[in-house]
Amino acid sequence: PIDIDGNTSSKGTLERYATAIASVSYMANDDWAGTLSYTDQTLIGSPINTSLGRGAVLQIQRRWGR
Repeated sequence: PIDIDGNTSSKGTLERYATAIASVSYMANDDWAGTLSYTDQTLIGSPINTSLGRGAVLQIQRRWGR
């Protein structure tokens, strides 16, 4: 944490969290590929003073012309 003194004082607070990430990729052929990723901050450790989240991302890629 960081303490700031001046016109406005702010006491910092300690934050602790861990993020687990799992990804899988697949290449269907020379033109199409995709990746699915999942992130989760609720699985590991003992969080302190923070909001935790989960998320998923699907990424699709296509190659155009050669």
